[in-house]
Amino acid sequence: PLLQAELDRCEMELHVARMIYGDDHPKLAETLTTLGLLHQHMLRNHDKALMYHCEALRILSKESPKEEHAIVIAMAVTLTDVAQIHEARSDNERALYTYREALGLLRSITLAESDPRIFSAKQGIDRLCRCSSTTREDCSCYQHSPDEVKEDLKRKGDWTPRELLLLGEEAMADHKYEEASNYYRQAASVKPEIAITYYKYFAT
Repeated sequence: PLLQAELDRCEMELHVARMIYGDDHPKLAETLTTLGLLHQHMLRNHDKALMYHCEALRILSKESPKEEHAIVIAMAVTLTDVAQIHEARSDNERALYTYREALGLLRSITLAESDPRIFSAKQGIDRLCRCSSTTREDCSCYQHSPDEVKEDLKRKGDWTPRELLLLGEEAMADHKYEEASNYYRQAASVKPEIAITYYKYFAT
């Protein structure tokens, strides 16, 4: 019921935004991305998730990303979500290409290598390189290894919501569910709208 209510709310928000702003306004991209994440992580409907993410990318690409830092980040984060869908479908070649595209965008605005969004793209590339004959050097993305970045985050202590989500995902991968739950709860308490990432693991 809660999930359906959230889907209905987002669909109504999207409908209203289209009426007010037209089909190409960045406000639509925000709602489209949320719908994409709901279908990707909660419903596991990759076809519909991809549809929403790609529509968000279409809109964002019209916003002259070279002139807008936030647009570049939004595009890169959405591309990483798209890459994760391709990876889940075992379309590794397309996933690797999309992770690299996301990483290239993020590096174009000179973010720190320890930024969690860069880490997420690099981690995806690392996973795919380990599963193929591609060497890590051939991936051409490493200044610091994913493990080094993860340890830097843990030492930092004062985390942003995105960093808390990243640490939660790492704890989940290590089957440390109580630790993961703690990270997700902290993230949700700081920024409630990202609680969806917490629920995708603990509400089912």
